[in-house]
Amino acid sequence: MKKTIIKGKKVRKRVSKAFFLMIVIAFIATILVPNPSQALQRVEDFDHPKSTELYEDDHPEISRADHLYTGTAIAEVRGVKSGTLDAPIVFRQKGDSKIGYTFYKPSQIKTIASAINGNPDHVYNTVRRVTLSKPNAPSTPELWSWTREIGRESGATVDLESAPGKDESGQPKLRVVFFATKYPTGAITAPKTVKVGERFFIEFDGQEYDPYDEKIKWDISTDGPNATITSGEGRANGFTNKSVSYAYSTPGLKTVTYRLTDRINRTTEYKINIMVVDAGKPLLEITPPVATIYEGETQPYRAYYTDENGKRTEVTKAPTVNWTTGTPSVGTIGNKTGVATGVKQGQTSVVVQYNGLKATAKLNVLAPDEPPPTEEPPPEEPPPVSDGSSGCETPRDVPKRYEYEMDLSVSRIDARTVDEGSDTVTDVYVKRANFSSSRDQAKDEFATYIHELESMKATCESKKAAYEAQKKQGEAEKAQAESQKSASESQLASLQSGYSSCLAIPADKDGHYPDCSSYSTSIANTQSAIATATENIAKAEQKIKENEAKIKDAEGFIALYDERINLANVEVEYIKANETQYYTVQPTVKLRYGQNIVGTIAVSLKEGEGPKRYSFPKWTLTGDGTIMAQINETGPYDEFYYDPLETRNEISLGYNHRVGNLLYSDTRSNNWKSTPIYVASYATAICPAPTQYFNTSSVEGIVRTVNDEGTKRVLKERVTTSFSLLPRKEMRAGYGFEYRMKSVYQNFDTEPNPADATGMKRMEAYFPTLVNYLPYQKESEGYKVPMQTSDAAVPRMEIREWKLPPVAVEEFSGNTFAMNNNDYLHHPERDPNEKVITKDEKGNSLNRWYVDFKQPDGDYVFKVKGLDAGVNHLNTCHVGNVVVKGSPMGDPNDNDDFVYRSVDPNKPFPAGTGWNWTNQTAVFSTLTNWWNNWPYPNPDTIPAGFHEYSQTLTPEIMEKIRQYNKAHRTIIRDHVYQDEYTLDGSFEHYMGW
Repeated sequence: MKKTIIKGKKVRKRVSKAFFLMIVIAFIATILVPNPSQALQRVEDFDHPKSTELYEDDHPEISRADHLYTGTAIAEVRGVKSGTLDAPIVFRQKGDSKIGYTFYKPSQIKTIASAINGNPDHVYNTVRRVTLSKPNAPSTPELWSWTREIGRESGATVDLESAPGKDESGQPKLRVVFFATKYPTGAITAPKTVKVGERFFIEFDGQEYDPYDEKIKWDISTDGPNATITSGEGRANGFTNKSVSYAYSTPGLKTVTYRLTDRINRTTEYKINIMVVDAGKPLLEITPPVATIYEGETQPYRAYYTDENGKRTEVTKAPTVNWTTGTPSVGTIGNKTGVATGVKQGQTSVVVQYNGLKATAKLNVLAPDEPPPTEEPPPEEPPPVSDGSSGCETPRDVPKRYEYEMDLSVSRIDARTVDEGSDTVTDVYVKRANFSSSRDQAKDEFATYIHELESMKATCESKKAAYEAQKKQGEAEKAQAESQKSASESQLASLQSGYSSCLAIPADKDGHYPDCSSYSTSIANTQSAIATATENIAKAEQKIKENEAKIKDAEGFIALYDERINLANVEVEYIKANETQYYTVQPTVKLRYGQNIVGTIAVSLKEGEGPKRYSFPKWTLTGDGTIMAQINETGPYDEFYYDPLETRNEISLGYNHRVGNLLYSDTRSNNWKSTPIYVASYATAICPAPTQYFNTSSVEGIVRTVNDEGTKRVLKERVTTSFSLLPRKEMRAGYGFEYRMKSVYQNFDTEPNPADATGMKRMEAYFPTLVNYLPYQKESEGYKVPMQTSDAAVPRMEIREWKLPPVAVEEFSGNTFAMNNNDYLHHPERDPNEKVITKDEKGNSLNRWYVDFKQPDGDYVFKVKGLDAGVNHLNTCHVGNVVVKGSPMGDPNDNDDFVYRSVDPNKPFPAGTGWNWTNQTAVFSTLTNWWNNWPYPNPDTIPAGFHEYSQTLTPEIMEKIRQYNKAHRTIIRDHVYQDEYTLDGSFEHYMGW
């Protein structure tokens, strides 16, 4: 027989009581831990089973093939525990002795679970009771528990091995091997000493060893069960490097309790102590805070003193320390030792005083003869249900439990582009699936089942009433037969007495005896009547017995109907309770940016609700990356659905059993969505070649990414700039040119709350030269000139036209000024005698750029930039080109574009003096004498200095003059020579044409 070991705190000194306790323990062990022969005897209650008899079970996970009872198996434990166990019974499949099923009685579950390192209470409350019975009458159903299920709910794997020898039926012996696994393990660390109000970190990790489901829960608490510091759970084998911060508000020695629990309710607990000191305040502590001893036993206490500087010292036996107890009749303590002694049963306080401070603890004293707690007796097993004699219909099993189906999901996540280091807002959409139709189907299934059983019950009750009537009739027949028998027996006694008296009468005087033959006939008839009555009594008793059996059988069925109707109603209420409990759920949604959690929000969802949009509070984006939103990451809601719903009845482990991995489809794969997120790109389009300045310049950037039910989209913005008015292709030096730019901004984000971004914030031109007196500064790319626009900025879809700022030009000097609200009129370099031109010939402002009169011939290249458009601060670039042909003066190659023409010094300015000859007319007026009276026909006789009034006409210059005069003959003839020459051709002859 298996040994039972009980550990206790104290060894009893009284032999008689110890002997009595052993008897009690032995009796309990005999009941709770039956040996193999007892287990076999239980099975033999099946009316002495034989290897040729068939049995069946009602467990859905065991093959429904018929079983043959073969005997008992060997059982042992390996792994974190080892040893042998009680022998389970063995059934093998008919036709295949290699397939075996082993069972224990429910009363053995806790013992087996403890031996294989499971949680006994959890296993006992969870494991299904399996009904084993013969398929044919007579049958005595019994409740057993499947060995493999006991192992599964204990965290142990279960294997069947061959073993030496034969079992009771002659089959090869089986060995059941439980490979036991460990309770959860973990570690917790924290500072040993902290200050009041100081936030510190508690670091912890954990691991579970359940081979069937990687699920672990944790919670950390302090100062009582309600002071939870943190808790959580996960579907993972373990976790590391978790931490939580905490701060105490009061000083003293604090205990932190760390609990780890796996799927099968195996819980491991760790405790650490933290000293909390109040800076600047002394503290006195006593440990342990609570202790329990028996009468006559001792308990040492310790005292610790923390001074104003936080230094902690033990003062248990300090000279000035003083120990006392509140109730010396219960317990005493040495006033300088701190060692308490139990006096009698009760409770007292323990007080220590030192340096003006006081600390208190508790001491519980138990009586020496106080009995240990008794073990809870196993639950009574229900009596056999029926022998089938009533003819009542056997009900089918109650439909299996409908566990509440739930599916929470993140359906969509949006990521918005912002500047690096700026705050962004992230939208998530969550929803909850609707399983109401499945619940309605399950409730209809239970309602149909209840109606079916109520109909069966009514039929069975009708049969029972008929059996009761037949029993009553049999009782009446028995009473009548007994009355007849009694009367006949009385009559027989009378007849026998008369017969005896008759036989005792002596002969008469004639020697004749009386005739007693009539007595013989009557006695024979009476005896026959008694026999008939006795037979009728036996028939009536048989009738009563048969109907009592049927009544009892019917009562068993009626009780079974009631029990299963009640169970079905419990399941319906379970469905309704879950509907109420989960009508609205409030899971949390976490937002991760890379590996960091940047936001947590609580959402609220009713069944079938969503998608609902929630916005995470602003968080800081530091670079391109990925964001992920996850709902219900660590619970508290279990998510699954039956696929299909019928699976519930085919595979479910039974009543009040949490669904296992094989029973449902996990829905957590849709609990998260991720999408890329970007910081503003500040992208710039490449400047085209100068010959392509008329081309458009376009650049785009990402403003939002969306993951909607797995469909990923990238939403962009684009800005395009182009010349809406091209500059002239060619011009002469000293002239100006005008151009205009158009910017088109398009933001294709049409989702909720798009960014109110606008297009180009600035347009800037860069020119290689600057004429007097424009106020622009030179940068690396040229003189920067901000362009102007009168179009308003429009969010998301914007078209704007840009032009150069207006200028004012002096008519003759060519000096150019910025308008600046007419400030040019007061510019220090303004010539008040000059006419200022501010409008062109059409009356429009001079939005032009002017080049210098000395600008050489060739390409005049300038650049235009569009800046800071949209969310991404997009930039465009253009290169413009105007060809300068013809320079009035200062050409380095002597290609000045002077107008060479004939000049008569007597009338050098026939059309009036131009701005360029103002104050210089003496150049010609001093040549009048030279022109009319040249005194030096011989050039060698020209006095020194006289040449400054002369002009040497080279053949080349003369040719230019001839060509100009020829091209402008009308002007020359009409305005220069009309007073001196006729129009008869002598003019042309004179001019050499």
